[in-house]
Amino acid sequence: MHILQSQSQATRKQYPFILFGLLVVLAYASAVMYAAPVVSCAAWFVAAFVVWRWVPASQRKYLMIMAAMIIVMSITPVQTATTGWLPVFMLLGMAVAVALPIIIGKYVFKTDIIHLHIDLQKWKPIEFGYVIFASTIVPVTLFVYFFTTDAAHHWPISTAWDIALVFGAIMAIGMWEEFFFIAAIYGILRRYLHVGWANLLQALLFTTFLYQVGFQGWIIIPLLLYTLYQGYIYSKTNNLLINLVIHAIVDLFVFIALIAATFR
Repeated sequence: MHILQSQSQATRKQYPFILFGLLVVLAYASAVMYAAPVVSCAAWFVAAFVVWRWVPASQRKYLMIMAAMIIVMSITPVQTATTGWLPVFMLLGMAVAVALPIIIGKYVFKTDIIHLHIDLQKWKPIEFGYVIFASTIVPVTLFVYFFTTDAAHHWPISTAWDIALVFGAIMAIGMWEEFFFIAAIYGILRRYLHVGWANLLQALLFTTFLYQVGFQGWIIIPLLLYTLYQGYIYSKTNNLLINLVIHAIVDLFVFIALIAATFR
């Protein structure tokens, strides 16, 4: 009975952090998926109130950094064009968003906020299994998506130079996604929440970003499952290298499916 009461109290202590996370998801999605700045601002206001009212001052700093990271991404012009100044601003915003926790942690809070946990040791059989499973299921879904929708038109490809740029962008952004959403956002959320809630919140934020870069329609549900899978793998292995390998393989198939659908 005492154990159940302790677990219940521990769960109740997480409520403000869960509410904060859900409000951040609402604010981000409202800004980038639905172009509803009023809703987004209101969600941020309520999230700030939740932190001020129910989160002890000693536990606020990481939440503030996470909020700043998501705000930067909310105002960053994420799109798939490869010409003009928008790609430059996109890269700048993404760089600032991922640099914030590193710089603030080192020079303001005097601590490491992001722990990459890249382990080069020999992998276990189960870790190879994680990679093989994702590399089998995801490509099929991607080919069905690109060949049954007009999603390929989100990426302007007409020349060999465009192909090279798109390939480089897909691979680079994929690596950034793992550092931002898994190492940083998920890492921060796990400081406050049970791994299940932390994984769900990072997956919702991760999927929202993928929607921004052109993955729209029914693919959102498989993408949510994929981002949950990536968080699950990181929680089990504590090795970001496995996530990076899986994401690189998945992005390679994204590129192949995209090119095949574009020039069919």
